[in-house]
Amino acid sequence: MDVSDAMNILVYYRDFNKIVMLDNKLSIKNSPIDLIDLGYAETNFACLSYNNGIWIFDPVGQELLRFNQLLENTDRTGNLSSLTSYSLNPVQIIERDNQLVLRDNENGIFVFDRYGGYIRRLPFFNFDDLFIRSNSWQMLRNDTNFIFNPITLNMDTIPLPYSQVAEFRINDNAYYIRFKDKSFVRKLVK
Repeated sequence: MDVSDAMNILVYYRDFNKIVMLDNKLSIKNSPIDLIDLGYAETNFACLSYNNGIWIFDPVGQELLRFNQLLENTDRTGNLSSLTSYSLNPVQIIERDNQLVLRDNENGIFVFDRYGGYIRRLPFFNFDDLFIRSNSWQMLRNDTNFIFNPITLNMDTIPLPYSQVAEFRINDNAYYIRFKDKSFVRKLVK
């Protein structure tokens, strides 16, 4: 699920290889996008892209592909194993601030421009979660939140007062924690 645009929410059903776009009232905006119809029977991940586009990861071709709102293929990275010299097994893709980010727990975080041009690899491994908002990349590992600024390359850590954390977000003077048992906590920041 990608909720980075409240007016255009992407829900990816991996088991059915379909994407559903929702509006801000969680109503379906149009017919589901069947990735098999686009020629991609085995995709692992999908995320929103600029101008109502979507990115998908094709494990067969080992590449990221971008489709515009008319479902035309506009950009592709090419084979990432050849491009990066790593055999990739991504666990997440995100597009924010004109950058496409692919997280692979074994090989690090790979950064691309908004057209799929490879920029760099960051050596951050085995994180449980990654959330990107502007110049604040929040990475969670073992109940510690790491906050990375990709411009200054500074890294801060925040040990969390809880254990068994699955996701951690800071937003609007509060932090939100979802635990591995699916329970949830909201705490105001002083």
